[in-house]
Amino acid sequence: MRFVAQVRRKVEYKKGGHQGAPETVYLLSSLPPDRATPEQLLRLNRPYWGIENCAHYLRDAALREDTSRIREGSLPRLMATVANLAISILHLLKTKNIQRRMDQLLLNPDGAMAVLCA
Repeated sequence: MRFVAQVRRKVEYKKGGHQGAPETVYLLSSLPPDRATPEQLLRLNRPYWGIENCAHYLRDAALREDTSRIREGSLPRLMATVANLAISILHLLKTKNIQRRMDQLLLNPDGAMAVLCA
């Protein structure tokens, strides 16, 4: 690690248009300071959070991951892997509304096998 950068930001929620509390985050970089300006670090950091937020929202909305009581051992990682696999399969099948499709499959477990065998 070459240096640490501190970022202070205000979170704005797209849904509802309200703002969250200001927060401070830290970025760690192996790049030398002359090769990573603050603007470059922010540019590198933003796409990561866009992907992270999208993936988290989908797993929480489609699989209600945030309400899970599984918290110990390797089970949380296993469940996240299974969730990612299910979402990936539906993406490969070009499912337009993954949340709705997951709800349908929850009501009809035999339909899940039909999806896997398609």
